[in-house]
Amino acid sequence: MTVRFEAPEPPNAFIRWLFRVPVYFYRAGLGFLFGGRIILLEHVGRTSGLIRYACVEVVDRDADDGSSIIVSGYGVSSQWYRNLVAHPDIEIRVGRARRAVHAELLSPADGADAMADYARRYPKMGPALMKLCGAHIDGTEADYREVAEKRLRFVRLRPRV
Repeated sequence: MTVRFEAPEPPNAFIRWLFRVPVYFYRAGLGFLFGGRIILLEHVGRTSGLIRYACVEVVDRDADDGSSIIVSGYGVSSQWYRNLVAHPDIEIRVGRARRAVHAELLSPADGADAMADYARRYPKMGPALMKLCGAHIDGTEADYREVAEKRLRFVRLRPRV
């Protein structure tokens, strides 16, 4: 089976609220409950210049350099992704820790590598992420790579010194 793409379903009000719940947890000082798998991005709005918040799942971590990889399931149309493109120096919160990072956009090939690795480590979450972004797959590594290259956008968050 080849990958079949559909436009992702726009989230209804309840789903939008559900996606925002981790932001409220972080703002209440309870970010540690996510164990570092969900982080809070504090980024600057590209047109408003105001501080914006979004919680995202960490796809991969590099213990050697302290960087993390995150993914935009809605590709380039995600607001936080567009804001990072415009203003790549941001702060993140991981648990109770606050870190200054620089956002680097990954190439489609590097994103495909990250997605294939994620799908191996989280065999139940991989298909759910694919469905969320409007991709129907059969679960092969080639399918994950194709979706990552065509639909998703990956960002490496490197610590600023």
